[in-house]
Amino acid sequence: METILEDCRTSLVAALRHRGFLEREIEDALRAFEYSSRVHARQTRANGKPYVTHPVEVAFIYIGELEFTDIQGVLILILHDTIEDGDNPDEIFLEIQRMFGNEVAQSVVFLSKKPGEHAYLRRFRYARIREQFMKLCDRLHNMRNPNIRDLVRFERKREETRREILPIARQLIKRLPVVDRWRAEHLLRELTEHSRARR
Repeated sequence: METILEDCRTSLVAALRHRGFLEREIEDALRAFEYSSRVHARQTRANGKPYVTHPVEVAFIYIGELEFTDIQGVLILILHDTIEDGDNPDEIFLEIQRMFGNEVAQSVVFLSKKPGEHAYLRRFRYARIREQFMKLCDRLHNMRNPNIRDLVRFERKREETRREILPIARQLIKRLPVVDRWRAEHLLRELTEHSRARR
């Protein structure tokens, strides 16, 4: 596990440097990585990797495939499941607010599913553009990395993606200036491909 975490940390630094982030921004990203690692310390993904590899790889989609260069977006994505999965959401919110500022903390709250919330995805129809992008990146990573131990649940995710997520991607395309639409179009293509019903 420690080797995987160190590899993930190294890959994060390399990706941020490749995209031209400043060293102080990289330091902030590493603080977010360490904090997220602590919150998710007892969690693993279906592939057995530490859970924190998921939010980091979502951030890779954001800065790599979509070529975004805002450090706030990176911080939010690395932290995006901490409030939802942590033992004390209120305390985690306050810690994120103290460490990374109110805007990052509020965005992490927005991306978090509340216990028993059944209409979670509907809020993204009315979200800010950046938060729509983030949710689409998050879902794309999950669709690319299916939980093979629970294929029934994953098939439900496919159907949910077709029903709820693809319309958000189409809406996002319309909200963007023409010059920026390629990002949402890329996500729509990828999500469409990975959500196709199995034959």
